[in-house]
Amino acid sequence: MLPLITTGLGLTVFAAIIGFILARRLSRPFDELAEAAEQIAHAKFDVDLPHYSIPEAEAIGSALRLASSQLDELLRREREFAANASHQLRTPITALRLTLEDLTMWPETPPAVADELNANISELDRLSAAINELLELSRGKRLGEAVDVDLDLLASEAVVRWRAHVEEEPGRTLVHAPADPCPAHVPPGPVLQVLDVLIDNALCHGQGRITVGARRRGQFVDLVVGDEGPTTIDEAVFQRGAQSDTSEGHGLGLTIASQLAVAAGGRLSVADAETTTFVLSLPALDPA
Repeated sequence: MLPLITTGLGLTVFAAIIGFILARRLSRPFDELAEAAEQIAHAKFDVDLPHYSIPEAEAIGSALRLASSQLDELLRREREFAANASHQLRTPITALRLTLEDLTMWPETPPAVADELNANISELDRLSAAINELLELSRGKRLGEAVDVDLDLLASEAVVRWRAHVEEEPGRTLVHAPADPCPAHVPPGPVLQVLDVLIDNALCHGQGRITVGARRRGQFVDLVVGDEGPTTIDEAVFQRGAQSDTSEGHGLGLTIASQLAVAAGGRLSVADAETTTFVLSLPALDPA
């Protein structure tokens, strides 16, 4: 009797070992496929998947190889387009800037006109910087070098730059809500671009007075842009082709602004308020 029991236990252990080995052999391809899918999800498209003898695993592997190849080609084309578009835009901007500089140095140019030309040159420089930053954004890079800045001062500068244009529209005004210094360590270029998009959006889709300001909120500094129009949007407005209840659409401006906010280390959101209010939240600069 004892030999039979011993033999049975031995066969059971042997069967368990064989089952474990077979299970590991069958599961290994799917573990590799799961790892490859995770790499593709993180934009690593150079996955090298072997071919499998298990039909189900081979079918999944073929689909992942095809998806990886197509995504890699799509990303390459988008980056190539961004680089070409950037180059095509830089050339006329540079030519226009040189022309304006020549005009400012003409003795016949009145001082008031020269001042206006210099202001336009500054705007061209900002446009050129914006093109470079959008190109970097398309490559998935962080935009610009982070420096210590007062976000309330950036808000004030944006208001000064936009006020004349806003007040050309009947019944529209643009004001700065002054605050205590709101220091942050951020790349100023993308932050200014987001402010430009938000002010332009408020002018095109909002109503009444546009208010721009900064405020400290715990470990964050908020840049706030609002108008007097009722809130008809939510976070979906940052998606491409988003529609509002009162307009045909906000275009790509808010989508790009949201991406710029993330690239600058922050987040763009719609405030829970009765009037339309956008909030750009950025990490506050810790006091030394």
